[in-house]
Amino acid sequence: IRNIMHELKTPITKGKILTQLPHDEKNDAKMQEVFNQLERLINEFASIEELIATTHNLEKSYYFLNDIIDNAMDILLIEEQEVNKEFENIKLHVHFRLFSVAVKNLIDNALKYSSNKCVTIKTTMVNQRWQMVFENKGEPLKYPLENYFEPFFYTQNKQSFGLGLYIVHAILSANGYELHYEYSNNINHFIIVQKG
Repeated sequence: IRNIMHELKTPITKGKILTQLPHDEKNDAKMQEVFNQLERLINEFASIEELIATTHNLEKSYYFLNDIIDNAMDILLIEEQEVNKEFENIKLHVHFRLFSVAVKNLIDNALKYSSNKCVTIKTTMVNQRWQMVFENKGEPLKYPLENYFEPFFYTQNKQSFGLGLYIVHAILSANGYELHYEYSNNINHFIIVQKG
């Protein structure tokens, strides 16, 4: 709760200052960004609340990967050309809405931190189990992956609240999956694997 209050204080303080300034195009744009930041925070908190409320009684069914990815892209409002789909359209036994949020966060991170604003999604078979891989060109993670599973983990990106991978990790765990990370040839690989 302390972390949430801290995250909300910054945009509220900025907004208060902006209301004291003269109305012009520049200040109005800054005010709009304050509201956008508050909206993003509330959406992240809503995902966390839904996750906490439903993980104890998670209703799962079988869904095609393509439908999950399309739903995640719809949430993000991104164009088809930003996502290279190189996957088998496998079926996953998951909670559709929550799993879509996890996929949305992985796509969003991949685009946000990529050097070419593009993400590639693949499936591979390892030890007779399907894996989903989200790849993007860019710098490697600065810290071990597990650090990013902590809520509000510090990040240099002003558009991020340090909640994305925390939410991904929690959703995947609730659905019986886990997230792994590899880096090779200037490419980040975020890999979803089934537990067990």
